[in-house]
Amino acid sequence: ALATSLTSGDARGSKANALRYLPLIRRLLMSCEVQPDTAVLDERLSFMWRGALEGDGPGGERGKVRSSQALMYEVTMAVASAAVASAALGCEASQRGDFVEATKSFKEAADIMNHLHSEHLPQWVSLGSTSASSDLPIECTAGGCKAYESIFRAHAQQMAVAKALEGATVNYSLSAKLCAGVKEQVEDFVRVLRSEGAVHYCRLPASYLKYVAFQTALQDSLSLYFVSRASWSKGQYGLALAQLYSARSLLSVRASVTSPGIPEDVESSRSALNVLLPDLNSLRSHCDALAASWKRDVDTVYFDKIPETVPASSRPKGVKMVKVDRWAHA
Repeated sequence: ALATSLTSGDARGSKANALRYLPLIRRLLMSCEVQPDTAVLDERLSFMWRGALEGDGPGGERGKVRSSQALMYEVTMAVASAAVASAALGCEASQRGDFVEATKSFKEAADIMNHLHSEHLPQWVSLGSTSASSDLPIECTAGGCKAYESIFRAHAQQMAVAKALEGATVNYSLSAKLCAGVKEQVEDFVRVLRSEGAVHYCRLPASYLKYVAFQTALQDSLSLYFVSRASWSKGQYGLALAQLYSARSLLSVRASVTSPGIPEDVESSRSALNVLLPDLNSLRSHCDALAASWKRDVDTVYFDKIPETVPASSRPKGVKMVKVDRWAHA
């Protein structure tokens, strides 16, 4: 049932079947640990899985099937299936506009990844695992799970911000700090994978890496946008305009892959990012119109000096509000 739901893309069914399967495979693992002499198999076991988060083909689009005789491998991938399914449910909820449910789903995905890298995978190593991390899917590596915990937490916080923006009033200062926190967690994802799972970072789909770059630029821009609104409300008109200009510049297509800004793929109809272009253009137009209005007021009413650059002290410090709890099914 788990295999069927995974291959059919049924996120809800995949999660439910993974949670039903886990107690069974854990019981078998426990039996082998407690009574190894009586655990006799008629033939050698081989557990085969295709990772869901990385690939081996061109652009990292499709992972190969990786097999192992270790029961811990089977347990690990079953747990990881629950995490990926929870994240998929978070995506589905966000598309429906149900940001509360999306926050819960992404947070659970982060909790599961935290369980894998902090509890489950260290136990596998202590039991004498001889498998090289490069031979296993990214879901079976401590660095990979630690990285995905960070980005799932970022998505959970992003959904919480989206819910807060639906209210009658917006706390601009807090929103700026929360968006900065999202950006920092997305950057943590890249940093952890590069330092603790470089071989797996190279296997990530190119389209996903472009999405990560998009998120980094967008959250940085939103953070500056919200802090500019807060500065304006405090009468810091020149500073607010400088912050808004900086926020708008981050929404432009980047000059190169190492430059700040939106990945160039967003304007290609063949890119998955292209679906975000209408919303991105709406945000760009809003920032342009607001900047023009503010500039007119600064020039004719307030006569406040506009800084050439945004002072580092005026940039919001990131706040991370989504705390990771111990997974209920650990």
